[in-house]
Parts: sequence; structure tokens; C-alpha cells
Amino acid sequence: MIVNIDKLEVSNTQLNKLIEEYQENIESLYGIYKNIDSSWYDSDSYKFSVQTSFEHTKILKYYNELKNLSNYYSKVIKEYSPIGKNIDVNIEVLPTIINKLNTCISLIKKIIIRFNNINIRLLPELKVELDSIFRSINKILKSLTDLNDSIRDLEKRINVSEKNIHTELLKFDISEIKVDYDE
Repeated sequence: MIVNIDKLEVSNTQLNKLIEEYQENIESLYGIYKNIDSSWYDSDSYKFSVQTSFEHTKILKYYNELKNLSNYYSKVIKEYSPIGKNIDVNIEVLPTIINKLNTCISLIKKIIIRFNNINIRLLPELKVELDSIFRSINKILKSLTDLNDSIRDLEKRINVSEKNIHTELLKFDISEIKVDYDE
């Protein structure tokens, strides 16, 4: 999964500007149609009025789809911004990483238990060195535990965000907007 919040924010800002311009153009054009419709009375004016109404409905649907798309982008930005500005994570690998970290943490805890069973009274000359090693092992354990907690938290946050984004995506239907991916 790759999400670049900065690029998404720029795209959404541009989309919102285009939507604003589009709305102004719709209002202006429809105002012109209304003026023509109110001053034109012959056999073709009814056809023109019906066609204008049909086109106006189609244009409003397109406008609403653009607004929905912008709202969707806003929700994606809102969901992922707390995680980071540039997210590049292989979500499928996170459980494996967590399992491997758990294994390392478990092994270090076993080492600490064995270390605590060493009778230092038999080796008083090594006490300073053994204490230093013990502190280092505990630092490593804390670092791995913190890393494991961070990865678990990241996995939870990404899963919640993915679920929320998927739910939002299912809410709206886009039938008028066509995207050319070859550009």
C-alpha cells in the first residue's frame, strides 16, 4: 500500500477549484438557458426545454459525482494523515514481522531468566562486566518491545483506516466520470 498525503492534498485542492469553476459555469449556462426558454415560444422551444432539462440533470449528476470524489479524497486524507505523510507499507508482511519480534522478545526473556540464575558470588571479578551485559540485554528487550508495540499500533491503524476507506468507497456510485489512465 502506498499513500502520498501531500500529492493527494494537492490533487484534492485542484479538484475543488475545478468543481468551483464547474459550478459557476453550470449556474451561468443554466441561467442563459432559462432566459432563452422564457422568451422563446414556438414548436422547437418545448424540445429545447426538454433537452435543456435533461442535460441539466446529467450535468448536476456529474457535478455531484465530482463532489463525492472530492469528499472521498478528503476522507482518505483524514484517515491516513495521522499515520504519516508518505506511507509505503506491505500490509501482508506486518503479521510476520510481529511474530518474529515476539520470538526474539521471548528468547531475550529466556536469556534474562538464565542470566538472573548466574551465581555472581562465584565470579566476583566479573560482576561489573555481567551487570553491563545485563543492562544491555534489558535495553535491547525494551527497544524490541517498543518496536513491536509500534508495529502492532501501525497495523491496527492501517486496518481501521482501510476498513473506513473501503466503507466510504462502497457508498458512492460513479457513472458519469470517466478517467483516462493513459495520460
